[in-house]
Amino acid sequence: MKNFSKLTVLEYLKIVFSVDLRSLALFRIAMGMVILIDLALRFTDVGAFYSDYGVVPRHAVSEHLYRSLNISIHFITGGVVTESILFLLNAIFIICFIIGYRARLMSVLCWFFYMSLSNRNPMVTHGGDTVVRMMLFWSMFVPLGISYSVDAALRKTSHVTKKLFSPGIMAMMIQLLLVYFFSAIHKSHPQWFPEGTAIAYALQLQAFATPIGDLFRQFPASAQGLTFSTYFLEMLGPVFMLIPFSRMRWRLPIILGFWACILAFF
Repeated sequence: MKNFSKLTVLEYLKIVFSVDLRSLALFRIAMGMVILIDLALRFTDVGAFYSDYGVVPRHAVSEHLYRSLNISIHFITGGVVTESILFLLNAIFIICFIIGYRARLMSVLCWFFYMSLSNRNPMVTHGGDTVVRMMLFWSMFVPLGISYSVDAALRKTSHVTKKLFSPGIMAMMIQLLLVYFFSAIHKSHPQWFPEGTAIAYALQLQAFATPIGDLFRQFPASAQGLTFSTYFLEMLGPVFMLIPFSRMRWRLPIILGFWACILAFF
């Protein structure tokens, strides 16, 4: 058994932040599908939200919402047709990103276009957009096309190793862990702990109600259990993910727990 008390910093980082190459491919495809679906939903309101004929024309953004770093390619045009062309171009880049064709370049372009959409109309963005934007940013420093991609198929040499460590992968993982950890820290109201009523109250909001949420609302005890499990999973999950020994024993239940929480809220 390896003596973890004598690990160097680099050895510890490699153990904790090394990922399977297949995971990188899965991340690339899943992230691409998320932003492609998001783009399709935004396109249904392209005239209302992203043209000069909608609720937030470009002059309104420049006068009231613009900040020095709010760069957006969508500022160059305000017409519905030209905006539609930019959306189509964005979709092409995303599809190339999904299949892993010139993955590094496509990750840069996908990040730039996603950032451009957020900066064009900040009124229709939320915290989830920030998380996606940051994950796309770190994707630029990760070889997402290393496996299960067009790039991998065109490459003459294959990678012998099945796992990979890089500063970009480490930054990406830390970014996600911090999202969950600080989310738990902000859950400081007694409704989360010790009362355990936060999710029961949230399920009363019809604007965010879903069929699964309606089901949980009929069983207060299950809503309380979901409240406690969400709070402690977000608080302790990131900590256990950083434990170097028995990684899969910790990681798989935690990852499944995160997925269960996400699906439950849907």
